Amino acid sequence: MNAAVEWCLTGPDVLADLDDIPRFPPIERPLPPAGGPLSGPLGRRFEQRWRAYFDHHPDWTVLAADQPIRDGGRTLGAPDLIVARGAAVWHLELAVKFYLCRPDRSGAALADWVGPSVRDRLDKKVTRTRTHQLPLLDQPAAKTWLQARGLPTPTHRGAVMKGVLFAHADSLRHPEMAAAQPAGQWCTLEMLSSMVPEASVLTRDQWLGAPPPKPQSGAALHAAVAAALAAHPSHAVQLSASGRRWFVVGPRWLADVAEMD
Repeated sequence: MNAAVEWCLTGPDVLADLDDIPRFPPIERPLPPAGGPLSGPLGRRFEQRWRAYFDHHPDWTVLAADQPIRDGGRTLGAPDLIVARGAAVWHLELAVKFYLCRPDRSGAALADWVGPSVRDRLDKKVTRTRTHQLPLLDQPAAKTWLQARGLPTPTHRGAVMKGVLFAHADSLRHPEMAAAQPAGQWCTLEMLSSMVPEASVLTRDQWLGAPPPKPQSGAALHAAVAAALAAHPSHAVQLSASGRRWFVVGPRWLADVAEMD
């Protein structure tokens, strides 16, 4: 099985502790083959993996995928997937996310977790999932949209949000952070040599579970990470070190986080 396919479909669940958000059950085999090259932003590539799963599974049928719903001249949204299995019809919202805990926070609150681009925040994503994406098909215009296309009203709805939470490397000893169970860690470039002696620098394509490139160490690793940060100064650089994910952040990311509300 292709590692990237398996990670996208069965990888860690960012929403695991949020009981009030309905989620799609763990998927059943068979898993689809890797298929051809993916295209588009990271989230779209993740969605393509899930679409391929339902396309290849003998018991599921894809009824609609990312089709916009409009009310007059206004776009209400686009359900990521509507899939059917027997009498069960699911509306699914899909996302892949990587969140770093703010350096001044414990990780206990959803707002403590921000993305490599600090505009993305876990509390905002969860709120949008709860209040807009999952209830989308309850709107009158959405029901008309379903009827016009001969689509059944979903009997179930659920969210899928795979990804990794990253704790600050100095905070893992705190009980609050241990309770959040982060699967990754982050540090600054200045901390890199003492925290991560050897690692592979991942491209964004490799964030979705693809095998990492050959690891680097010492000065070569530092130079590679510094170059990646210079190319994208407002983002963080992801690494794989002995099977564990890391982010390395630069001054711009830290400054942007410090200016957050």
